[in-house]
Amino acid sequence: KVLLQAFEMRPQWWKPIAYEEDFATLNQVRWITVGGFSDLDTVAEGGSYTEKTWDDNTETSSFVKKGNYIGVTLEMIDRDDVAGVRAIPRRLGYAANRTLSAAVAALFTDASGAGPNLSDGVALFDQAHSNLGTSALSADNWDACLQAMYKQTELHSNRRLGVRPRFCLVPIELEKTALTIFTSDQIPGSPNNDANVRRYSAQVITVPEWTDANNWAAAADPAELEG
Repeated sequence: KVLLQAFEMRPQWWKPIAYEEDFATLNQVRWITVGGFSDLDTVAEGGSYTEKTWDDNTETSSFVKKGNYIGVTLEMIDRDDVAGVRAIPRRLGYAANRTLSAAVAALFTDASGAGPNLSDGVALFDQAHSNLGTSALSADNWDACLQAMYKQTELHSNRRLGVRPRFCLVPIELEKTALTIFTSDQIPGSPNNDANVRRYSAQVITVPEWTDANNWAAAADPAELEG
């Protein structure tokens, strides 16, 4: 109980951006994305309907189990003058939280920020996927990022998804910059007092494992589009 409480006390920054799913077995996981359909055809009076084609895409990943144990004796408990033994469950809870946090953070930082390779042989973040940029975090560059995500196309139909970023993920070094962008009435850094129309357009999430002071990311709401 103490271990679980300690785990849940620590920030779980990944919760808003993650889509959780349960699986019945420990076999390799297959993540299937079903493609969309092109626009529906016009059917003339008395005319026949034509069949639509469809496609899907599959990514795979393996289950990974992590854990350790701490050997504790009755003598250790009896001689626990500084409450060290009683602190073990709390520290294990913190370690478990950090382990999961680091695993999610690594999806963005593996391979120097390119992320893991997908089934198409291309890294998760790549120009071929239209989801990689080099611009510093600013109000104008956030707007460019928003447009880039909005223009992402649906598998098979190639129609725009029209999905907007809901979260801006940053290292602690960029937290102030991000909060300024999303809470200021006027555009930060603009001398014209123009209204900041992107105010509150995203929630700032600070990722503790990110150490590159320049890197940031945008994520959609998984309730709108599973990630």
